Amino acid sequence: MTAKQMADALNRKGGWRKSTKATGSGYMALCPNHDDKNPSLSVREAQNGRIFLHCFAPTCTHKPTLYNSVERALGLDEGALKGPSQDYAQSIPKVEFKKSRATFDPIVPVPDDAPKFSIRDRRFKSKDFGLPVKAWVYRNAEGRPMGYIARYEQRDAEGKIVDKMIWPWTFALRDGRREWVVGAMPEPRVPYNLDKIVEHPEAVIQWHEGEKAAEAGERLFPEWITTTTASGGNAAFMTSFDAFAGRTVVICQDIDGPGVEYLIYVATELKKIGAKVRVLRFPTSYSVKDGELIEESYIPAEGDDMADHEDNGWTTDLIREAVSKSGIPLTWSIDEWENASESD
Repeated sequence: MTAKQMADALNRKGGWRKSTKATGSGYMALCPNHDDKNPSLSVREAQNGRIFLHCFAPTCTHKPTLYNSVERALGLDEGALKGPSQDYAQSIPKVEFKKSRATFDPIVPVPDDAPKFSIRDRRFKSKDFGLPVKAWVYRNAEGRPMGYIARYEQRDAEGKIVDKMIWPWTFALRDGRREWVVGAMPEPRVPYNLDKIVEHPEAVIQWHEGEKAAEAGERLFPEWITTTTASGGNAAFMTSFDAFAGRTVVICQDIDGPGVEYLIYVATELKKIGAKVRVLRFPTSYSVKDGELIEESYIPAEGDDMADHEDNGWTTDLIREAVSKSGIPLTWSIDEWENASESD
């Protein structure tokens, strides 16, 4: 099987209804080694035909188990993919991979003479989704644009979102031309709102999984600076965490399994550089109805994030009121939780 055929098969088996996404040197597939909702498994093919696998999920790091899971999912004999043995220690050496599409060289920061990025410009249109409905700019510490993350949506006749797509846009040199391309910023990537984080060294930082949630966090918690990592939780390891050393960071978890994985990875990396890590516990003792608190438990749906809380009627004042009435702190410290666990 080729890398494309393998990725297609894994996506079909996992229930992925969209087309298989191509990367610079391979394809993305649903990983059978964990509960994967959004393709996180990179399937690449070397010039000699050998398949190389890498899962970007923070908890899916054991290569032998990953290879065995893919072999079982595809009905292959154990060891058919010639993955690392169970005593695996060294990383797979770099090899020359087959190219799935034209490569590009990012030009960052975006030069002043580059065409302006605009969600109304047809050059940023998707064939299937049309123009983006929203785009978020990532800036370096000096405030210069490094790239954009654009959100595309498909809605039904009633205006309900039925599908969405996230594309990263980077200004680059491709085939001898300077142009905007669909592709990620170079690594290490800058975190969202890096310029604001550097400009306000004493401010509390609120961490989300995704730009839409971060934008909602800005409205609900205006005294905090929000941030996230580009290209979702599966690519968090590609972002530099250096700017958060010694800072107070409140992590806002998405209510699902991948959200927990993302929280754990971000918290671990932040602690390594001496950040003061806290986790936000959204108020659940009260719900919101017609702009007022009611004595009814607030039960977020699976996958909900800060944008969903806002859509459910929560405002800054209602959050403060709910916390005051319940007496339950809004955030808790990871260090306090670890110390309590050790003493039990």
